[in-house]
Amino acid sequence: MSVSYDPGFRPVGVDSAATVNAAVTNTIIAAANLLRAPEGFVVNNSNKNLWVTFTGVAATAAAPATKILPAGGNIDIPGNYTGAINGIWETGATGSCVVHEFSYV
Repeated sequence: MSVSYDPGFRPVGVDSAATVNAAVTNTIIAAANLLRAPEGFVVNNSNKNLWVTFTGVAATAAAPATKILPAGGNIDIPGNYTGAINGIWETGATGSCVVHEFSYV
């Protein structure tokens, strides 16, 4: 049996999960990562909504590019997005979120 090499294949490393405490000011959920693979996601483990941006700019509840992540919910990091992920929680939030990132090796 022969094994062929696929030049488009890039192996993905392990999940590097990071916890970020809830805050009512813009918070960097994950820094820009040029090696980020598209399988990542964010889980909101707080008691309030989390507004998330995948634009590299500060998150606000009113920004049109902001995604609402309800308490207990999760959202996929858009495929091939390597910029910073920002977030801001609704007033009165307690808890955190966990961002799961996978990087190419």
